[in-house]
Amino acid sequence: MQKNLNGKWLFKQSDKTQWFDACVPGCNFLDLMDNNLIDDPFIGLNEKDVAWVGEKDFEYKKTFNLGEDELNCDEVLLCAKALDTVSTGQVTFAARDSLYEGHNIKKGEILALDNNKLAFIEKDVSKAAYKLTKRMLKGDSAYVTLIYGSDVSDEKAEELANIMKAKFGHVEVMLINGGQPVYYYIISVE
Repeated sequence: MQKNLNGKWLFKQSDKTQWFDACVPGCNFLDLMDNNLIDDPFIGLNEKDVAWVGEKDFEYKKTFNLGEDELNCDEVLLCAKALDTVSTGQVTFAARDSLYEGHNIKKGEILALDNNKLAFIEKDVSKAAYKLTKRMLKGDSAYVTLIYGSDVSDEKAEELANIMKAKFGHVEVMLINGGQPVYYYIISVE
């Protein structure tokens, strides 16, 4: 018997007391943005203002009910696989020409970020998301969550998810329409 705990959660910065709404699977950056606690780090110079997020710990919690059958089990196990081994990636675009960490970036190019570091530059959004996910996968990875933004059609997102399911057969791929601006894809690999 299994209980899916995805969906609405609460989270807080570990050294604070106030809890805010969160979504699991997801990531603290999205939860902070959804609660208007930070600005989008990939707009303008906001990245500098939110650099502190990567240096802080966050706690997540969820309350759920157990049914009669679950309570009558001799043993109940809570399996939270790979909570500390979640990698996040983003596929976005360059808003202007720049030079960053030795990369000569041109306005409009597709940027692939692996755990908030520029991994590579690409011309095609779907190709960038596929290559970035492949790069992020480890031997014990079990889940990929693709959160697609407002500039990606449902059809394109589903096509990419299907390609990933076929190519990464050992991994469960979940597709979520996040509707976010700026990021074509936000990717979580667990």
